[in-house]
Amino acid sequence: MLLDVSDALLLPGVSFNFSHEEDIPPQQIMGDTVSFDAARFAGTFEVYGDVLRLQGMYYVTAHAHCVNCLKEISRDIEIPFDETFKHVSHEAMPENLLEDFLYFEGKHVDLYPLALTLTVLAIPIRYLCKENCKGYEKVLSRINQSTINACRETLDEAHPFAALKELLTEDQEV
Repeated sequence: MLLDVSDALLLPGVSFNFSHEEDIPPQQIMGDTVSFDAARFAGTFEVYGDVLRLQGMYYVTAHAHCVNCLKEISRDIEIPFDETFKHVSHEAMPENLLEDFLYFEGKHVDLYPLALTLTVLAIPIRYLCKENCKGYEKVLSRINQSTINACRETLDEAHPFAALKELLTEDQEV
C-alpha cells in the first residue's frame, strides 16, 4: 500500500497525522523463519520544499520459535522513527540514486522498504522464550549413559569406523 501525501504537497509546512499498514513477508534469520503480523506506522508527515518528513512510531508483532526449546513465541516491537524522503519527478530521476536517501515520486510514498528495514534491524538473531531457557538440556540429561555406552559396544564390524574403536580405549588418554 502507498501513503497518500497529496495534502502535504498542497500545503507545505503543515503537519498531517497518518496511520498506515504494511505486510511484511516471513524472514529467514540464521535458518529460522520469523513471521509477522501486519506492521503499522502511526505519526505525522509534512513537506518542506521537495523533502517529506515522516515521524512517529512503528509497531509490528514477530512470531518465532525459541532456539533452545522450540516453543512458539511472539514479541511486540515498537520503534520510533524519523525519516526524510526526497521528492523527485520521473523525468528528473537521478541515474544513480544515493542509497542513503529514500525517494518518492508523485503524490504517494511506498513505505514498504522502510518497514522492512525497521523490522529486520529490530529483530534479534536468536529468539529465546525466557532469558535462562535451558531448552532440551533436561531431556538430554535423562538419557542413560549406559545406553550410550551400549551403542558404542555394539558397533558392527562391517561399520566403516569400527576399526577406530580399537585405537582408543576408555582408559587411554588422548
